[in-house]
Amino acid sequence: MNLKERMIRQWAPALVVAALAGVGGCSAISNLTGSGQSNQAASGQNGSGAAQSPTGSEGCILRVTLSTLLQEHVTLLADTTGADLGGRTDEFKAAEAALDENSVHLANAISNAFGSETGDSFLALWRKQNDALIEYANGLTAKDQDAQDKADSEMEQFAEDFGKFMDEATSSRLSKDAMSDMMKDDVLGLRRMIDAQASGDFGTAYSKIMVSEQDAQTLASTLTDEFIAQFPAKFGS
Repeated sequence: MNLKERMIRQWAPALVVAALAGVGGCSAISNLTGSGQSNQAASGQNGSGAAQSPTGSEGCILRVTLSTLLQEHVTLLADTTGADLGGRTDEFKAAEAALDENSVHLANAISNAFGSETGDSFLALWRKQNDALIEYANGLTAKDQDAQDKADSEMEQFAEDFGKFMDEATSSRLSKDAMSDMMKDDVLGLRRMIDAQASGDFGTAYSKIMVSEQDAQTLASTLTDEFIAQFPAKFGS
C-alpha cells in the first residue's frame, strides 16, 4: 500500500466528518487527530499575534496533511529500524524507501507555504534526521559505541539546525531555541523507541511509538497555526 492509499484509508473518516460538520469541520478533524492545540511555547511572542486555529478549508487540509505525514513518519521509522535491527534486508529497503517518500511529501507541504527552495532545504535537513536514527540502530546492532555516539551527535545537530531553519523561515515567529528544544525531545523519544526495539521489549517500543505520535501531532499543530498566521490569504479561507 503506497502513501496515498494509506492516507486515504486512515483519514477518510475524519474528512467525512469535516464535510458534514460544515463550518465546524476543522474542529472535528482536530478532535479526531488529537491536534486541536498547538505548543504555543514555540511561538515567538514578538507582537506577531497569538496562534490561530484554522477554520477555512485550506487550513483544515494543511492541519490534516501535516498531522498525517508526521505521525506516519514515526510509524515508518519504526518499520525501518525494526527491520534493520532484525536483519530483514528486503523489508528494510522497502520501509526505508517509504520513509523517504514520506519525507518528500512533508517537504512538498513546506514548499506549498514557503516555496520550493525552502522545501528543498527542509527535505535535506529532514533526511539527516532519518539517517542519524538509522545509523544509531546500526550502531546498536554492531554493538559499536562510537557509531552510536556519532549518531547521537548528528541527532543533536539536527535539532539545532531544525530550530534555526524554522526561525529563519518564519522570521523568528517560531523561535530557534523553542523549536530546537521541541525537536530534541521528539528525537529522544524516537531514540528510546529504537532502544526498546533493540532490546526486544516490543511492549515498551509500542508505547514509545504512541508517545512519539503525540509529539508529531504537537509539532503538526504548532506548524499549522504558524503557517496560517503567516499566510492567512493562502490557508485562512
